[in-house]
Amino acid sequence: MGIALFLLCLLLTLTGLVSAVMGLVRRGGAFLAGAIACVVGAALVWSAYIASIGILERTWTVRSPGFWIAMGIGVLGVLLLAGGVRGSLGPRRLA
Repeated sequence: MGIALFLLCLLLTLTGLVSAVMGLVRRGGAFLAGAIACVVGAALVWSAYIASIGILERTWTVRSPGFWIAMGIGVLGVLLLAGGVRGSLGPRRLA
């Protein structure tokens, strides 16, 4: 489970960084907020990996508050990443 989640987090991070660059190239400064959301979301996704390592090493249990905080941050990262990627791949707005 550890290596699969690591690869998933790596894939999400690369997706976020590529979509941020793509959105900035396609839309310019109008996509700056979306690019920031992509990059921040790509960084926050790693919190879910940290939570899984804490469970695997038996440092945390499912009841520990640190686990829930880390998973909440990871879910927030996924939501930010999804919103940023959706914004970068969407159709261009007509001015």
